[in-house]
Amino acid sequence: MDKQNTDFPATKTGDKTVDPYVQTAHYLDEAFGEFLTYLKTSGLYKNSVIMLYGDHYGISDNHRAAIAQLLGKKSVNEYDLAQFQKVPLMIHSAGLKGGIDHTYGGEIDVLPTLMDLLGVKDNNTIQFGQDLLSNKRNQVVAFRDGDFVTPKYTKVGSTVYQTSTGKKLTLTSQQKKQITKLQNYVTTELSLSDRVIEGDLLRFYTPKGFTKVNKKDYNYKYINGMAKLKAAEKKYPTSVLAKRNGKAVPYKTDAPELK
Repeated sequence: MDKQNTDFPATKTGDKTVDPYVQTAHYLDEAFGEFLTYLKTSGLYKNSVIMLYGDHYGISDNHRAAIAQLLGKKSVNEYDLAQFQKVPLMIHSAGLKGGIDHTYGGEIDVLPTLMDLLGVKDNNTIQFGQDLLSNKRNQVVAFRDGDFVTPKYTKVGSTVYQTSTGKKLTLTSQQKKQITKLQNYVTTELSLSDRVIEGDLLRFYTPKGFTKVNKKDYNYKYINGMAKLKAAEKKYPTSVLAKRNGKAVPYKTDAPELK
């Protein structure tokens, strides 16, 4: 980042990758603040559902010494690295009561959760995710490599840790059965997901009311997109621009590269 964008102090671990990281995070925070200001100024804020989740694994495990220094630890292990995948998911909307829910989930669970909040029934849709607000959900978070995290266990490779403490476990026979059951669930979920994606299986999915897409109806050139947008605004005058009789709402930013 250039000097104009680094008004926030860097950390001092001596690692050239880690130290400027907080500056980029601060830059993002400011940009998000500007975005919220625009939503409020334009009138969109009160009619929006805002979902935000943090960056996970922002710094790779090649910088363990610097990470440990920032955390005030002598070193970081595989458990710590797995925990770095844990980030907050924040949801804001008018009418929602504030609070913190410590349920475990993954990005795959965002869509069904949002549909629940919007009151959209999705009983007949194909999804691997689960509603994070449901008290009947399975809190198993699968990693791409087959490892997983639950409120009770964190499994990395062949090692299992207690999620709440990071203690490496010597499994009892009962715990081994639990881990095997969880691993089978994770393996099955990843396998089914791969089959859908790699086999393009959604081409066989034709729910009630399904209309096949005509590729000729879509063109991603800028001039074509703007023409379609103008036509849509004329037919459905619901945009901010239309509601303000063509008067634009300026987006204010102090980012020097955008001035």
